[in-house]
Amino acid sequence: MSLLWDKNNKITKNFGIFDPRYIGSGKEGIPYASTYVINKEGAVTFANVLLNYRIRPSINKILSAIEQ
Repeated sequence: MSLLWDKNNKITKNFGIFDPRYIGSGKEGIPYASTYVINKEGAVTFANVLLNYRIRPSINKILSAIEQ
């Protein structure tokens, strides 16, 4: 398992998940709620990006994406 640290928000901006609502708040860099499944070849096989962090895909949906 890997932990990703996006110190300068480069990755969140490249993935299009940088949330501009936090600019100027001192909390810059908080991304949209996002879940990705990336296969061994590095291809994104599942992506779920939402503006509301309280809505998340179910564990069953994520596990199904992993199994495929």
